[in-house]
Amino acid sequence: MVLTTQDLSEYIGQAHSLYHQLLLLVVPRRTTKYELIYASAREMGCDVVNINLELSRQLIELTHRQRKLQVGQIFEGIVEHSTVQFEPFGRLAFIDNIEILFEPSLEIHVLNLLQKVSRGRVVVSTWTGKVIDNSVIYAQPGHPEYKRYIVQDFFALSADETSRGA
Repeated sequence: MVLTTQDLSEYIGQAHSLYHQLLLLVVPRRTTKYELIYASAREMGCDVVNINLELSRQLIELTHRQRKLQVGQIFEGIVEHSTVQFEPFGRLAFIDNIEILFEPSLEIHVLNLLQKVSRGRVVVSTWTGKVIDNSVIYAQPGHPEYKRYIVQDFFALSADETSRGA
């Protein structure tokens, strides 16, 4: 299925009614699919925030322990700062390059963090991985960053299929 900016806009409208207003754009690796998030954000007058860049800028001066303790709060601040008001969807944020969140030393439950920031705003995020059997996957089994989460109460759109948790 080839997603368009119109398709993404429709999913954003539907995500607005979910408890976790989260929409993951899942791709196997950096492809033209990423261009979709940037085109959609431009149409809605939003910027796409590079989480790897912004978060690493703020974590670099912290000790290892401070990073683990503060990463969630810093991430929430970055997303809050990038949130815009867009009618008819309300509050909206676009984020990209979230790979830093999977760094094992940060000890983050990535999906929980994304869901937390998507309460009260629609968050559209890229996710390098796949959707298989109603699960969103990051990395390969055995890799230290490997994660597998059930798609439930958020959208996960992939190049191969569209999934929405119940």
